[in-house]
Amino acid sequence: MNKKEKDNFQKNLLINMQNEITDLEQKISKSNDKIKRNKRIKKLKISLACLRAIYPYIISTGLLLGVLKLIGLGYPFVKDNHKNYLVEMKDFDSYNNTRYEQYYDSIWNDLPTSFLKHYGQWEKNADNTYTRTVKSYLIKLDDISEKKLKEIVKNNDENFTLEDLFGKSKYEIKETKNNLSEEELNKKDYLQAIIYDLNKKDFIFVQESTGVNVAVSIGFIVVLLLLYFGISSFRIEAGYDFSWRLSEIERNYDISEIEDLVKKLKIKKDNYNRLAR
Repeated sequence: MNKKEKDNFQKNLLINMQNEITDLEQKISKSNDKIKRNKRIKKLKISLACLRAIYPYIISTGLLLGVLKLIGLGYPFVKDNHKNYLVEMKDFDSYNNTRYEQYYDSIWNDLPTSFLKHYGQWEKNADNTYTRTVKSYLIKLDDISEKKLKEIVKNNDENFTLEDLFGKSKYEIKETKNNLSEEELNKKDYLQAIIYDLNKKDFIFVQESTGVNVAVSIGFIVVLLLLYFGISSFRIEAGYDFSWRLSEIERNYDISEIEDLVKKLKIKKDNYNRLAR
């Protein structure tokens, strides 16, 4: 092949390569909109798939935190300020003796039990000791008002039995003494009420202790892990497969063919530039 033939061959080769480059550029140009659209949809689908994969865990975590806050345990890993409510203790008897105490306590601590006590009259025994019976009746302030209770204690009415009002006595004990004062001997039977009431309108804020916070945090982690395990088990049984879903998105919005054209165009341009020198 002489020089002229060689030049013509190279010229024709460059023309063919230029035509191929132009053809590839046109194909890629026509596919640009599809590429951009597929990329946007692909990213959106992957984001939605990821959100779908994690949203049950996010919701369960949020609900558990809400429940802890709602029931007054506060949040884990943080020392919350809890309300301590006013507890009022009132003690009064048929002889108008009264005693009043108050303190603040957590709502989670059991309120002490309210009682109405009936002290019987002292009786002398054959061995010169003295004995009386003390009966204790449970009081529910939801069933009887404090005002009514004070009337009962003050009047110590014999026209009714305490069992009619409060049911059977919870406790019954015998008190025994060797010696009594003149005042105690002359005392008739009487009533004493000891009631505890929680005042939710009066409260103070108290910071949660380290021990309580650690216990709440450990409990939160344990329950959360159980929830996560339950969710995962249910999804496995339902046939949910996150990796398969991602593969499906890759297949449906595959742009590898276009990417191959772009790579091929780059190679042809490189070759064309080398030959054109």
